[in-house]
Amino acid sequence: MWYTSAVQSAVDIGLLDVLLPFLLVFIITYAVLQQTRVLGEEKGKPKKNINAIVSFVIGFFGVIATSVTNLVQVIATNLGLSVI
Repeated sequence: MWYTSAVQSAVDIGLLDVLLPFLLVFIITYAVLQQTRVLGEEKGKPKKNINAIVSFVIGFFGVIATSVTNLVQVIATNLGLSVI
């Protein structure tokens, strides 16, 4: 199948070691900012653009910090093994 070779290529170049921790940190940060509305509201709704930018920057910093990336890899491995 074409998607198995695409995923294997991503694993070989180390893309998943960067992309998965970034997405995890980005999604969790974005969800927390949306729910808490810390950065303000606009017409009764949270400011999505500001929340997305802040989440992107925090996710980027999370990837730069190797300890966060290693922590996400350990958690994902243990969670995957416990599900199986």
